[in-house]
Amino acid sequence: MAFSFFTPGLLVHSVPRVMIFLCVGFVIMGGLFGPCGVYLPELFPTHVRYSGAGLSYNLAAIFGGAFAPTIAEFYGQPSETPPFATWQQAFDYIAKRERESSTPMVLVFDEFPYAALANNSLPSVLQIAIDHDLKRTNVMLIVSGSNEGFMESKVLGSKSPLFGRCTAQIRLQPLNYLEVAKFLPNTPPIEQVDYYATFGGTPYYLSQLDESAGYQSNVINLCFDKLGTLYEEPMMLLREELREPAIYFSVMQAIANGESTPKVIAEHSGVEHGNVNLYLQTLNNLGLVGKRVPFSEKPERSRRGMYIIKDPFFAYWFRFVGPNMGAVEQNAGSIAARRLALGEAFATYVGQQFEAICAQ
Repeated sequence: MAFSFFTPGLLVHSVPRVMIFLCVGFVIMGGLFGPCGVYLPELFPTHVRYSGAGLSYNLAAIFGGAFAPTIAEFYGQPSETPPFATWQQAFDYIAKRERESSTPMVLVFDEFPYAALANNSLPSVLQIAIDHDLKRTNVMLIVSGSNEGFMESKVLGSKSPLFGRCTAQIRLQPLNYLEVAKFLPNTPPIEQVDYYATFGGTPYYLSQLDESAGYQSNVINLCFDKLGTLYEEPMMLLREELREPAIYFSVMQAIANGESTPKVIAEHSGVEHGNVNLYLQTLNNLGLVGKRVPFSEKPERSRRGMYIIKDPFFAYWFRFVGPNMGAVEQNAGSIAARRLALGEAFATYVGQQFEAICAQ
């Protein structure tokens, strides 16, 4: 893309111009591709960082290059259709084709945050497409993303170019206990409660389970193994969603240790008393922590509220996995799990989560 700024006429019979062309072009390429080496590895756990970054980079090239042919095939055009140079061209093409059709069409832009992070102008481009092109078509546009913070600030936020253009919004909630039980049809109800108290209601976490292996094996393989899919999941999510993941990690660890009031949470997490409520509110907005108040009081006004980790998987991880990461790193995770996470302490923890199950 950087080279397209130079016209062929500038390069004819001129060695200095060719050298300038190459130098400037590769500097721009370095600016584009350099950050990928830092950003991509941070999306994956340490033990799969190289493979994850390599696969994501190459798969992005494959699917990104196949974007135009896929759209062309959808509209019955030759698959040799040249790629779109910009997002604006892609939206213009779709709008033009849809103006020629009276059939409603659903256009889903999944994982919008990743595309927008790669191209900062994308929200503005999409806003123009909605206001001028797609508005005159029968297209229903659905924009989705797993980065909740980005979706709230850059898509729904008042400073976003897309602000005010949303006609409906859905914040997907975790599955409840009865819905989770359907993932484990051959598991006794008592063990289904253990699964829910450990992995919560996030479908991705539940999809990693091997029902035939049993609860203990699943917990050890997924959470107490350096190669486990969910071993570093909370840390990865905090890094992805928040600017100060270390502080939020400390706050959640303090809550997991039994500290429940802002003052005590601040003291044990090293956060200034005046700022701790801001961190707690952010975690509450993400659905990771909750505030319990007496029955007759409102949560936003009560001063007698007690903070808890609301998401079962995060509650389990900070209670049992996080404190034992040293043992896991020394390949003694299974020993630590059987000694600390599968005994009386776990039974007490399940009892606390069972209250939430009953409230559902």
